[in-house]
Amino acid sequence: MGHNEHSDLSYEEVLLRLTGALEERQGRAMGNWYRGEQLGHEPENINHSVMMNPIRNQKHTTETECGSSWAFSAIASIEGLLYKTLNERMILSEQKLIDCGKGVAFPDDGSHTGCDGGWTGGAIRYVGINNGIDDGNQYKYTGKGNKPCTNDKKPNFHVYRVGVQFIDAHNESKLMNALWKGVPLTVYVFVSPNFRHYAGEIFKYDKSLYCGGKNHAMVLVGYDKNHWILRNSWGVTWGEKGYMKLARDQKCLFARQGFIPKFVDSRAEAEASKSEDQLVLAGSALGDAGASISHDEFVKKYNKSYKDEAEKNNRSTIYQINVEVMEKHNILYAKGESSYKMGVNKYSDLTYDEVLKYLTGALEPMDTRKRRESKCNSIYRENTGTLKDSKDYRKEITFNPIQDQNYCGSCWAFSAIASIESKIFIESGQLVKLSEQNLIDCAKGVAFKGCSGGRPGRAIEYVSNNGIALNKNYPYENKEGNCNEDVSTQKYNVTGKQRVEPRNEEVLLHALEYTGPISVNVILPDSMRHYKKGVYEDELCKKRSEPINHAMVLMGYGNELGKDFWILRNSWGESFGEEGYMKLRRNKRNHCKIASFAFIPQIKGSKAECVGGSTGGKKGGYVTSAGSAVGDAG
Repeated sequence: MGHNEHSDLSYEEVLLRLTGALEERQGRAMGNWYRGEQLGHEPENINHSVMMNPIRNQKHTTETECGSSWAFSAIASIEGLLYKTLNERMILSEQKLIDCGKGVAFPDDGSHTGCDGGWTGGAIRYVGINNGIDDGNQYKYTGKGNKPCTNDKKPNFHVYRVGVQFIDAHNESKLMNALWKGVPLTVYVFVSPNFRHYAGEIFKYDKSLYCGGKNHAMVLVGYDKNHWILRNSWGVTWGEKGYMKLARDQKCLFARQGFIPKFVDSRAEAEASKSEDQLVLAGSALGDAGASISHDEFVKKYNKSYKDEAEKNNRSTIYQINVEVMEKHNILYAKGESSYKMGVNKYSDLTYDEVLKYLTGALEPMDTRKRRESKCNSIYRENTGTLKDSKDYRKEITFNPIQDQNYCGSCWAFSAIASIESKIFIESGQLVKLSEQNLIDCAKGVAFKGCSGGRPGRAIEYVSNNGIALNKNYPYENKEGNCNEDVSTQKYNVTGKQRVEPRNEEVLLHALEYTGPISVNVILPDSMRHYKKGVYEDELCKKRSEPINHAMVLMGYGNELGKDFWILRNSWGESFGEEGYMKLRRNKRNHCKIASFAFIPQIKGSKAECVGGSTGGKKGGYVTSAGSAVGDAG
């Protein structure tokens, strides 16, 4: 034991002025518990104190009485996360939590202030809901709990998407594992009469106090063979320059719940924990800004095989380069400077050139001015009628599972077929699986090059003229073959296609709302292949000179955190994006040329049926333009 700056306080005064951890109700923590990774393989010792900012003091002045350990522990753990993950040493504001965290970080009962105690888990969650926290050098600590909340976020407001994950603090193995795999975390301890006099060495509670009520929040920064290392908020005169060693061989040492700060994917996920009875943050955490699995784990997960060791080494190098790109980008995402997250998928061991060769395949369409339109190949120009705020055909009609073109430049076939399948379902209620391989093998001419590319619009025309086989009779082989003319085909009442008026997102929106999923062509920048979730946008997509090279299916639209988006169905399997789908920025000057070459399959018998070149102009219907200057462009 020893003297410190708080030695003139009674035990009761210490509890009043220097603690402040309110017990988290068990009902508030029913999900997202830390499970551990490689449990039992932790090193003998870890000390994260080197990544922490200088020790702070919740006392502030001799007149101050502020039970704010909950705020100091939450902020210190977040600062540790930022340093380890983003290599940024930031000073964040405890006072902002004390002033503004009512109802989230401490009770909103009319009389309680932030200096009367709070919830550490709620404090971390508040930062996520608030989309960040103020700079501690600007929003300074006063140690008073009756200040009005100041929500001016500029110019010293740091945007971080953080949330909380729970850990069983009675489980030593998981605590050690979390420190090994992650960052400093917060725990609740009991401040006993002797605790306040701690000056060094290993502290051990009296046996009668093992399972006492927990009243103080600290940061667990490390461990050794026989003790834990904890960071306090009582200044550097207490303990070992603000830290303490706490003996490990004690029961009920910490409160059951510990709290780990994590990056989350959006403010919406932070708000998912808003209910009084559930403090959980829904969704996955980014961890170390999206740190990815090793190449060996990648090979196992996606069942990869390479022809020899040299090829494996080459793929490993490419994979590591791609992962580095993802992790650098995800730092921007974690800081709120990007609207989408990157992540590993089945094709993360390919170069960008290989992706263009094996996973795209949309030939640049031609705005021909020579080719006259047939009566059933026309232009959709309708832009009137009521629109909903959002649309997602995945929730309205039945689709076949996401497919994988698998090292064949056949996106054009998958885009055309999926749009036809959805149109058939809308008009007949019949879900059919049609054959992309039929198109790859049998569609010939300048618009079709098999696994080297094709044009979705012309593929729809091919089906209207020649019919198409069922996939079960003509299965996909991800390679070009000879056309099997013996397989029976049907036209499924496909009479042609309509092209949506080019470069007009408003018309495209109406076409999607009133006709169903649409085959679209887009620019595929290097970054798009790494897309995991969020609203995708890229500077390259703003350039009109960039060629179109990929085809997908337009499935819906909406808005996320103020950004309008399109929903697109890809053909790279479910490991890409959001289980095979992605969100692309909408209403941003035809981003990625999404509205330049969009095609609607026409079905006989529907209100959109093309008969004699005109359909009568019903609301949301088709407007034909035979011989239009924009031509087929498919």
